[in-house]
Amino acid sequence: MATNLRLVPYTQDQVFAVLSDPERYAGWVVGATKTRTIDPEWPQPGSRFAHRQGAGPLHIEDITVVREVEAPNRIVLEAKIRPLLTAQVTLTLDPLSRGTLVTMEEVPIGGPVSRLGRLLEGPLHMRNRRALRRLEGQLADVEAGTRV
Repeated sequence: MATNLRLVPYTQDQVFAVLSDPERYAGWVVGATKTRTIDPEWPQPGSRFAHRQGAGPLHIEDITVVREVEAPNRIVLEAKIRPLLTAQVTLTLDPLSRGTLVTMEEVPIGGPVSRLGRLLEGPLHMRNRRALRRLEGQLADVEAGTRV
């Protein structure tokens, strides 16, 4: 499991609003390039959005599914990049006086890449550290009124 934390200078509601907008995922999830379709009931448990992961001509199209949601405190996603990997990603938002502490936990739960076990922790930690920096950038864009 890879766990990353980042204090962002935005409210818990602002952070959850970005996490609740699948159109913004390609802007902060490292490797995501496009959101293709979104269930109208997103982010209710069981809802999903289809996405594209990869770079250039090499890409995989798959889905991310909401497994649990406790707005605006927590959302648990199952991100699929099949046949390579399925991961459970838990984003927890704790309000603080200077903003929101975002905790991102990613656990590989399926696919051949998940068999690498602890060898994945370092790369996942680095990728998710970058993702949380990019999430903060998305929050700044929202505050500035910038669209996706």
